[in-house]
Amino acid sequence: LQQAFQIRWRTWLTQRLITHWTEQQAYYRSQFVPESADNPDQRIQQDVESFVSSSLSLSMGLLDAVVSLFAFTIILWNLSGALALLGIEIPRAMVFMVYAYVIIATVFAIKIGRPLIALNFLNEKLNANFRYALVRLREYGESIAFFRGEAVERNNLLTRFAGVIANMWAIVFRSLKFQGFNLAISQAAVVFPFIVQAPRLLSKQITLGDVMQTSQSFGQVQDALSFFRTSYDNFAGYRAVINRLFGFLDSMDSAEKLASARIAAQHPIDEVQVSHHAGIMNGNRQNPPRHGKRVIVPTGESSIRM
Repeated sequence: LQQAFQIRWRTWLTQRLITHWTEQQAYYRSQFVPESADNPDQRIQQDVESFVSSSLSLSMGLLDAVVSLFAFTIILWNLSGALALLGIEIPRAMVFMVYAYVIIATVFAIKIGRPLIALNFLNEKLNANFRYALVRLREYGESIAFFRGEAVERNNLLTRFAGVIANMWAIVFRSLKFQGFNLAISQAAVVFPFIVQAPRLLSKQITLGDVMQTSQSFGQVQDALSFFRTSYDNFAGYRAVINRLFGFLDSMDSAEKLASARIAAQHPIDEVQVSHHAGIMNGNRQNPPRHGKRVIVPTGESSIRM
């Protein structure tokens, strides 16, 4: 069912974009707008596919996280007790602490992972430019071979590829920082409920089994609340795809607003004479031979010689 929905959604969206792109000559006129979208072929084919698949996967993950959050919050609420902090007694402290723990961790994770949005956007652009250069080399292979342009094309390809690799390393280093932070937060969440519940266990207000249940419920709630934090790299790629699609739509809208030009003949052309070295054929009369070719319009105002 999910695959069928994905196919139908991608078909509908692709047809809409192609129709919009081919109407009003947007495919040609978009190159004259300041915010012209690069590589429209990639945006229609690859970005649409990524947008549809990412939308479904992220929405299903969010739904699962909401259901788990609701179920295990109730369990954790029943297992939580009061906690005195700086002279203030907090009822159901474990529930409030897990929410505060995840919110603070998410804020720092967003700051660390925010550059991934721009890096993913740039990754799509650089790969598309590199692929276009490869296609261009194959398409104009005869002309390049005739003019001995292999060295120029080779340097162009290697330069574009170097940009792709440099951006990939930037993504790797930023992802290491982001994933390292998430790993540290997840590991700290394992021991956090034991530390909080230790005073109640030592005072025999709860049993060891209650502590274990509290730890498991805390972990489930923490995982559900951490969906945005742990999936932020996926959201960064998703945001980059959305930016590219909206940029493509804005470019087509701007192209449609440009002034259009119409070509119309001021004088109807009733007769065209073409002359070459063998003479002019005009009805049954052959004119004397002339050098070159000439096109004469009836108005007599212009004559083009070739």
